[in-house]
Amino acid sequence: MAFGEERRQRRRMELTDLDTVRRSFAQAVGYYQKALRIDRQYARAWYGIAETRFLQVGLSCQPDRTNRPLLAQVVRDLEQGQRATHRPTLANLDAKIAFGLGRAQICMTLAGVADRRAQAQEQLNIAIRAFQQNPSGDPSNRRLREIAAEAYAQRGLLATTYANTPDARAYDLRAVEDYKQAIALSADRPQRQPVFYDNLADIYNRLHLPRDAEEARNKARSLKATGHTAYG
Repeated sequence: MAFGEERRQRRRMELTDLDTVRRSFAQAVGYYQKALRIDRQYARAWYGIAETRFLQVGLSCQPDRTNRPLLAQVVRDLEQGQRATHRPTLANLDAKIAFGLGRAQICMTLAGVADRRAQAQEQLNIAIRAFQQNPSGDPSNRRLREIAAEAYAQRGLLATTYANTPDARAYDLRAVEDYKQAIALSADRPQRQPVFYDNLADIYNRLHLPRDAEEARNKARSLKATGHTAYG
């Protein structure tokens, strides 16, 4: 087969896969919308539709590459979820929605939509406190720990947005502590730890701590070498 034809076939397959993903997203949104037509106060549906739409926004959160109207809709959906009164027991919706809002507001900041750093900090703190205040024997503790780990990582990312301010070093030092917390809370999720270690290495480099940066990078490489992926 000629190289050009092979490349065209591969591209057609990629587009087919993309169409399948888009249909899956649309179907999921449709199901959540049906649930909301039955019960507008169902917080789980508001959270689900927001999560699905955030995946549609994509993970770049960069100027000129982010679907701004859809991202704004994600925030509105999550705010509706916060106000909704039907909240299933043990669903951890307060923590999930707070984390979702914090992440979306960081995305808004990075994409240049609006500076939502203060709001993001507040919401991520709520998600972290939900874990800290939860008894270790509670059945929902493991899930809350996962949410808290991601919230710490997002808070670390948030701190790096102050890179060009007079207090940049202080914020970077905060980011180091937040990523360390994310790593510590992810001991049973090694597929996420390489991401946190790589981000930690980047911050150490900015702090001119090459030894620490190399150690963090080596940890990330070691975890990846064992077969864990960043998106498990």
